[in-house]
Amino acid sequence: MNKSPKNIVIVCLKYAPGLFKEFCLIGDEVQRKSVVVNYIISEKYKDIAGSMGIKANYLTSSSNLLETMFELFLFPLRKMGLIDKFFRDNCPHVMYLYNAHPVNILFIKQAKKICPKIKIVYHLHEPYAPDKSFFRFWQKMVIIFQEALQKKTVAMSDHVVVPSPNAQKLFCDHYLDFIGSLHLAPLLIPDKQVRTRSRDYFLMLGHLYPDGRLDSFIEIVNYLAAKQIDIKVKFVTSSRISRDAFGKLNDDAKRVLEIVQKDSLSDEEISEYMANAFALICLHTRGAQSGTTPVAFMNGTPIIARDIPMFNQFIKDKINGKLVMPNAKPEDWCEAINYAKNNIATLSKNSRQSYLEIFHESKLGEYYQWLLNILENESRED
Repeated sequence: MNKSPKNIVIVCLKYAPGLFKEFCLIGDEVQRKSVVVNYIISEKYKDIAGSMGIKANYLTSSSNLLETMFELFLFPLRKMGLIDKFFRDNCPHVMYLYNAHPVNILFIKQAKKICPKIKIVYHLHEPYAPDKSFFRFWQKMVIIFQEALQKKTVAMSDHVVVPSPNAQKLFCDHYLDFIGSLHLAPLLIPDKQVRTRSRDYFLMLGHLYPDGRLDSFIEIVNYLAAKQIDIKVKFVTSSRISRDAFGKLNDDAKRVLEIVQKDSLSDEEISEYMANAFALICLHTRGAQSGTTPVAFMNGTPIIARDIPMFNQFIKDKINGKLVMPNAKPEDWCEAINYAKNNIATLSKNSRQSYLEIFHESKLGEYYQWLLNILENESRED
């Protein structure tokens, strides 16, 4: 009897610009093994998918919590028929859920109903936030709700993928009842290193969050300016900046700091800023992993961060970056910044090597061999 072609569907219903290249790498890898790959993704990926010639099913369009909840309640009425048809027509061997979304639960139920042998893989980027103290009340409620949905999705999954050793520990501490298989796979990105012109500033890049990191950044820049340390500073974000966000900057600090705010930053733009900085400063105090780490290392940019699991799992002090004490003061950060500037040649070389050893796309076969094995073993006869 003829065997049906091996078949996987990759599902990414929540829009996050940086994720597209990551789940497409997985799709490309399994496709090279004669596996049929289908995508069910957010409509917001449509332009980038079209530019890359990727055909996909677009089923969600939400961009905030209210729209997501509205979509969840209307989904059974508006889209469930399309999902039924997809699974009946394709009956995939594996469904790979690449990020969290409330509709994932409906997908899993429908997939198992129509394709009882299907294997569910869930990519859990942030397993759990043990410390929610710095969030406002409504933000805490949202996170608690999201974690409840994640726990339900985990319970329905056969395999869970986490992106870092710290995320792995958080998962094992929190999901004690999980009986499936857990896999570690660091975030992999295509090698699109930008050529460096001159590394003449240190960089802070990312969203503005209410966790105190912006206040710490301002304190550091004020200290640099007060000590007349000749270092340029650049802050790049896609977050909307209020008029008083940088109100605590002194006049001298304003002269050394360049603020770049764009509603949308492309991967190429982010890499450009990274490649021309002598260091990326990350002021997070908590988290499972940082998505900026592989991008910085790809461009040979060392990272300055707190000596906490979120960073010391990949950053080695004075090797590919500089670690400071968790309670570091502005003078400690400035000492680390000076170290990075004065040792950029060695730190840059080692940062690039860390990318090649951990985050390069060539590592995909190693990290995802288990997935290829599943597809091989689950190939069934007609």
